[in-house]
Amino acid sequence: MLVGRKYRLAFTPGQVEMAEEFGNICRAVWNTGLEQRREYRRRGAWVGYVQQAREVAEAKAEHS
Repeated sequence: MLVGRKYRLAFTPGQVEMAEEFGNICRAVWNTGLEQRREYRRRGAWVGYVQQAREVAEAKAEHS
């Protein structure tokens, strides 16, 4: 059985800013990966998780 829990968070203004920044970064990475998969499909090719994870790690090393 699945049990859900809800928590109410009270961020400080600084934490709100950091949470928004983290969310924006995660959204950008997700959207880039999604667009990459779509582009591969358009060309009739396939990109797998391992390849994308490797490319994300490489990009992360290039851009701190």
